Amino acid sequence: MNFPLQIFLVAMGILIGVGASAQISRRLGAGEIQDASRAFGSAISLILMIGGAIVVLGILLINPVTSALGARGAILPLAREYFRIIVLGAPLLIANQALNNMVYSEGAGAVGFSALTLSSLMNIALDWLFIGRLGMGVSGAALATVISQATATMLLITYFALPKSQLPLRICLCWDDMKETLRVGFSAAIRAITVVFLALVVNRAAFQVEGDLGIAVASVVFRVVSIVVLPAFGINQAFLPIVAFNYGAGRPDRMVRVTWQAILMALAICFTASIGVAIFSENMARVFSDDPVFLSFAARGFRRTFILTPFIIFNLVAAGLYQAVGDARRSMLISLSRMAFFFIPLLLVLPRFFGMDGIWSSFPLGEILAATFATLVALPHVRKLISQSRLIPRVAEVPA
Repeated sequence: MNFPLQIFLVAMGILIGVGASAQISRRLGAGEIQDASRAFGSAISLILMIGGAIVVLGILLINPVTSALGARGAILPLAREYFRIIVLGAPLLIANQALNNMVYSEGAGAVGFSALTLSSLMNIALDWLFIGRLGMGVSGAALATVISQATATMLLITYFALPKSQLPLRICLCWDDMKETLRVGFSAAIRAITVVFLALVVNRAAFQVEGDLGIAVASVVFRVVSIVVLPAFGINQAFLPIVAFNYGAGRPDRMVRVTWQAILMALAICFTASIGVAIFSENMARVFSDDPVFLSFAARGFRRTFILTPFIIFNLVAAGLYQAVGDARRSMLISLSRMAFFFIPLLLVLPRFFGMDGIWSSFPLGEILAATFATLVALPHVRKLISQSRLIPRVAEVPA
């Protein structure tokens, strides 16, 4: 019930982190260390400002918000207790997500991965302690989330406080840098939020076709889809600052090379995972239920849904490419196209004619259409980069 709140906080962290990371990487690539440091300081200010505003508004509006999220009866006080703790920890949750993105702008991917791993493992351990051993219920779950996020945030802050980092920790109020961060990061934040909306559309379509069984099957398939495409999102997270750095450094040849490497790597990893899901579809379905009807629906959903899921990388890389160069308009167009132009219309239409098969078919069909659209939008820019890449050796041969 409070899941939308956590997605919103993650989206705020992505908004700041992706926007600032692209800006910082471009400036580091161009050798503009002071400007990169100023952009980083402005991002820190945004974390504090947005996080503080969410704390204040969340506490003031806790009753109407929890009611709007569907909390009723005996669940209402529990939902408000969980909501209150998460809201108070909002700056830490936003900071963890934002700093994790920005640490990649310095090429410190190992630090970002360590922080993410630490947060996940600590959350699991604290859930066991607070809920399983101490019986703290929902408040224990909320505290586990906040403490694990806070610990990961401290790890990231420690990295930036070390001399190894080129980005000193400081607060900077540069409104131009803040606007640039919000402008470039907005499409990534919207993408994170639309995942929740897509899940609601999938569940609605499944319920209309098969009732509660449809929702149960669709929820399982959708969750596994989210796991399979995680490598694509991770590769894209690392891809963006590398491309932005080389854009700032005036190296279009490296931008082209990294773009192809990101696409091929993501396709290889995600297709391997998709094939594994298709082969072991019935075994995976049995993990969730032994009901024969459920197994039949879920196994069929696994086999059909995952066929072209890896093609999501084309949408991610195309949007990331434009984020890296600061073109927020095209990045937004590509990011929104996947949901607004293809997935949601298909999910509203196909299930009416083909039932659950219409839901499963919406994913591969939507993915290939979104990939085609993203490629067509990005192709002129990629061609321009390739053309510029061919000029680099000739320029290098010109005497100083």
